[in-house]
Amino acid sequence: MSSRNKMAIGVAVIAATALLGASGAAQAEELSNASLKGVFPFNETIIAGIAPFQGDRCPSDPSALAITQQFSLTNQGTWGFDGQGRVHMDDTGVQVTVQGGQVSAGYSEAHCDGTYLVERDSTVSMDYVCSVPANGGQVQFDVHARGVLTPHILQVAIPPAANGKARITPMYFASSFGRTLIGCAIVGENTTVVLDRSLVPVRGRDN
Repeated sequence: MSSRNKMAIGVAVIAATALLGASGAAQAEELSNASLKGVFPFNETIIAGIAPFQGDRCPSDPSALAITQQFSLTNQGTWGFDGQGRVHMDDTGVQVTVQGGQVSAGYSEAHCDGTYLVERDSTVSMDYVCSVPANGGQVQFDVHARGVLTPHILQVAIPPAANGKARITPMYFASSFGRTLIGCAIVGENTTVVLDRSLVPVRGRDN
């Protein structure tokens, strides 16, 4: 083998090694809050059971709740992520409520604000307050949710509590006088956020 051929093979090996190394480094990079940035459309279905409650905080055991109201909700709108850990949602839809044997249905509107954290396993942890207009103020739900990122979808649900039981979501009435706990809810959520692009690692912006 000529020295020229040996040199060509050596250069090819070095180039291939560098390419594999760069590919491995790219794969090792992780998504971050900065990777999830933009305003995206979504649709969702929510079901919930609500128990009236008075006190400082909801109990940790769902069996302590006496559910008196049920509602189901389908809606759509937008979720906005600022790339720095803040999230905002606007949605409208239709809500069906069952209470005391009576069924009612009507328009639903909510606006939510909170925080998000993209985890190492490409899941998203979120804590936000959803506000629903009401006479004299707003009804607010303090929500903890988790999402799973795929190339073009963020699928969101409310996870179980740490004790393995259904998570309890506090429900408040908020006005200019402050917030008062009025109920405790067990909420099931199935939300699909449609991403308009594949997410990529972004360095030096956050976590």
